[in-house]
Amino acid sequence: MRAASAEEALSQVNESNTTPDLVIFDYKLPGNMTGLDIYRTISQKQPNVSIPGIIISGTTVAAHFNEFVESGLVYMTKPIDPDKLHTNLKNLL
Repeated sequence: MRAASAEEALSQVNESNTTPDLVIFDYKLPGNMTGLDIYRTISQKQPNVSIPGIIISGTTVAAHFNEFVESGLVYMTKPIDPDKLHTNLKNLL
């Protein structure tokens, strides 16, 4: 799935009635939710399932870094290094 906003992503997940195998979100998204907010919302719908994820940010969001790690998310900064992304994907799946 691909979505332009957090609300669109949530709608797609709700309509599909499936749990994503992996999620990748930008931290700052259009609308009222961050990537971390949407990850938590999706995870709460499937509390017995661990959904691997990557959160990406163009700025250092040190204040939220611990929240990312505690949520089980891999944190990457822009610009994305394709080799690092590939390694993270392999490790998560």
